[in-house]
Amino acid sequence: MSETSSISSGSTVGSGSRVLQLASKGDWCVLEQSLKSMDKGDRDITLTDEESGLTPLLIAVRESKLTIVERLFELGANQNDRSKDGRSALHIAAAHSKDEIVRLLLAKKLDPNLTGGVWIQLLYRQCALLICL
Repeated sequence: MSETSSISSGSTVGSGSRVLQLASKGDWCVLEQSLKSMDKGDRDITLTDEESGLTPLLIAVRESKLTIVERLFELGANQNDRSKDGRSALHIAAAHSKDEIVRLLLAKKLDPNLTGGVWIQLLYRQCALLICL
């Protein structure tokens, strides 16, 4: 993503969207430090990449960054975020076989019965495996 990519709010990704930029670049150490200094409700954690619809939470889930996902929830990240193709955090976690992330999301009471086409099939399969463990 370029430094001036658009976000869904109509703004552009720039210095005010550091969390989204760091997550998109995979700069996890710097992102973790940045999140430690943020307050609950900071708007920066809710910014969305206009092209993919991914939020910092969805990116961290995809990359299985458990401590970052936990901190984003502490800061008030929206657990109902969806990417442009309709995937939720649970869909993304199930598709990428991130068991610890799926467990966390289920513990946060995210709905495993979400609609989502082919993604829901992966989610059901992953949740069924975790329940059997």
